[in-house]
Amino acid sequence: MAITLSSDFIYAIAMLKTTPLVVTVGLSLTMPLAVIGDLLLHTPVKGQVIMGAILVLLGFVVVGVEGLHKPPDAVLHTDEEVVGDGRT
Repeated sequence: MAITLSSDFIYAIAMLKTTPLVVTVGLSLTMPLAVIGDLLLHTPVKGQVIMGAILVLLGFVVVGVEGLHKPPDAVLHTDEEVVGDGRT
């Protein structure tokens, strides 16, 4: 129970500090970390698994770099701006 509570709490804090997209893609980094663990334990790892881990890492970097170029308010607002309540 404590592990689930702490992981959900850390997930919520990460979403407040970044964007939900970055946090969700960041959760997929457990796959490359598992591959690194397998390599450290000298467990045989197929080339396809290593290539998949590299692609996940690349996707995380692309999402992170893309987020650097957008101002924080760009995520929250749409292209159309609402002026007034629309009544005349």
